[in-house]
Amino acid sequence: MRPTKKHVAIVMAYLAAGVGLLAIAFPRKSRTDGSSGGTSWFSREPEAPPPPAPVGRFVELWLRAESGDEDDLMRLANAEGAGGLEERLRADPARRIVAIRAVGFGSDFQLLGALADFIKGDKEDLSSEALKSAHRLLREHRAALGEDVEEFRYACDIFLAVAKEGAAERKRAANGLLRMMVPLGCSSDGELDALAK
Repeated sequence: MRPTKKHVAIVMAYLAAGVGLLAIAFPRKSRTDGSSGGTSWFSREPEAPPPPAPVGRFVELWLRAESGDEDDLMRLANAEGAGGLEERLRADPARRIVAIRAVGFGSDFQLLGALADFIKGDKEDLSSEALKSAHRLLREHRAALGEDVEEFRYACDIFLAVAKEGAAERKRAANGLLRMMVPLGCSSDGELDALAK
């Protein structure tokens, strides 16, 4: 029996419903850093709901850190740790820029990949703060990679891309970060000299 227009319509409706269910079950990941496309640090882990607002003593820590005072940012970084700051970076836009600043006062490279993604993102304020935090983090801890080799390599690749194709100011800043990473195997002085021309 040949299919009628009614049969075709029913089949098409079922197909459309199936596609809709798949879209709900497997949504496309959105970028948290404000840029579009490509695999990023943010897409390595499942998306999480927004974290609860700070409570107790953490409220004061976050409020004080908003001023940008280095001592307050260090206290916040020590209190929240990489895990707490990561939550704010991923899902708390209101505190994201403070979290970016605090990452620079961390004790390891766990969130260096996150800073790299913000640096190449299209939000200038976040990119600028991420550059400062990455510079401070590398300056203070570049000799202590620990277990964060993957984060280091990921950030190295992004810094190289920015040094090659980013805006002039970002290119210079990325080149400076890369020079701090040369002794650890990220690029070479010769390559960076060529990129700086």
